[in-house]
Amino acid sequence: MYFVQQLPTFSVETENGSTLYPSLNLAEIAYQKFVKENIPVEFFRDGILEKGTRVPNPFLPDPKN
Repeated sequence: MYFVQQLPTFSVETENGSTLYPSLNLAEIAYQKFVKENIPVEFFRDGILEKGTRVPNPFLPDPKN
């Protein structure tokens, strides 16, 4: 009899690439590093977006006008 357990995956993605981490702690440290450097970043758990930051695109029209 075989038992299979799915381990969670954590991914931190920027526009330059993505990195998989084996633990939530390591992924959170990497995510916070990008946030402090004002680099747009997204945090995924098992392929589902948990949180992210974005920098406004200067080429889009201002919605207030």
